[in-house]
Amino acid sequence: MTENQLLKKEIIQLYSKVQQTYKLEAENKRLFELLKAKPEDDKSFIFADIISVNQDNDKHQIIINKGSMDGIKLGAAIADSKGIIGHIFRDQVLASEVLLISDPEHGIPIKVARNGLRAIAIGIGSYDEIILNNLPNNSDIKVNDVLITSGLGGRYPEGYPVAIISKIERVKGDSYLSIGAKPIANLKNINEVLVIQDVKKDYPNE
Repeated sequence: MTENQLLKKEIIQLYSKVQQTYKLEAENKRLFELLKAKPEDDKSFIFADIISVNQDNDKHQIIINKGSMDGIKLGAAIADSKGIIGHIFRDQVLASEVLLISDPEHGIPIKVARNGLRAIAIGIGSYDEIILNNLPNNSDIKVNDVLITSGLGGRYPEGYPVAIISKIERVKGDSYLSIGAKPIANLKNINEVLVIQDVKKDYPNE
């Protein structure tokens, strides 16, 4: 069992390193470059398991089995093997509560990997969709564009995958696009996660 846990930890850490490559310029994203990419040295990664899921349909929250005793910091970003799932919004000694990106009270600064277009992705209470608000009709955004963390706001480190644009609607008479995106992480079935922390800074207060 111990060996199994160590292997799981190693695998998810390797996936995290691959995720970092999304912040490279689009024209430089060749496979051999992706495989060689590494996280920045000032990041720490803490492996954790899910111990509870909030059963309230209006609250998309989970509890992980690591807390302040393990070095967990309030506000730290959480990712699974595919992408960002949320951040720590309440820490305890032996556990921490995570607010998922799909929660209606959650917003995450993102940018389009293809061109750097910035926006805020908002949870709507669906595990399968988040939305982008206030992007004008002439915005350069397309279906299947990959959304990554922009690094703005200080909570989420730059360059981690968040979602893929799934629909874009232009409403007649409206100056803004109606945009939906599918989270890259499987928010319905989370098992092991990484707590991503910058060891050199404090996180924003909740």
